[in-house]
Order: sequence, then structure tokens, then C-alpha cells
Amino acid sequence: MAIANSRALDEIARLREQLELENAYLRDEVKATLRFGEIIGQSGALHKALRQVELVAPTEAGVLITGESGTGKELFARAIHERSGRRGRPLITVNCGAIRVTSSRASSSGT
Repeated sequence: MAIANSRALDEIARLREQLELENAYLRDEVKATLRFGEIIGQSGALHKALRQVELVAPTEAGVLITGESGTGKELFARAIHERSGRRGRPLITVNCGAIRVTSSRASSSGT
């Protein structure tokens, strides 16, 4: 009985190690396939934009992303953030369209 248990534990250890190796391999494959997270496509314009992401991400430059609603601005912001030196810190997004702008003249004159 002890020999059977020992063999079973050895087999479990071998299978666990194999599973961990397969898991690591699959994670690497997913990362390679989804280099830019949820950004998918094959157009020339998209490839040009993704090259710009790769160029700017490692720098300390501020980036302003503009575009129509629903065009993927936040996806690009996340792609830049994930490739930057700040990736370990939170990404804070701001919906600039929701910010109310007041005139400084009206504020200073008390009206």
C-alpha cells in the first residue's frame, strides 16, 4: 500500500510540473498573440498607430489621444500604459467631454 501511495504521489508531482509548464507556455502564446490587448485589426492605419504606441510608450512624454466617441482611445491609452515605466501604477482615465468648462472672466467678475 505504501509503495502504491508513493508511486501515486510521484505521478501527481510529475503531472503538476507538466501542467505548470503547459500553463506558462500558453500564457506566453496568449501574450504574443494579443500584443496589444483588445486592439485587433490588420489595416495599414492601425499598424501605423500601433507603431506610434511602441515609440511613445517607453518615453516620459505626455500623450493626448483625440478622436470620435467609440474609436478606441481608451484601448490605445491602456496599450501605452502597459508598455510604459508606469505600468505598475494605476491608469486613471478622464472623460474630458464630461468636464464642465466655465469662463475665467465670468468667475473673476463674480457673475
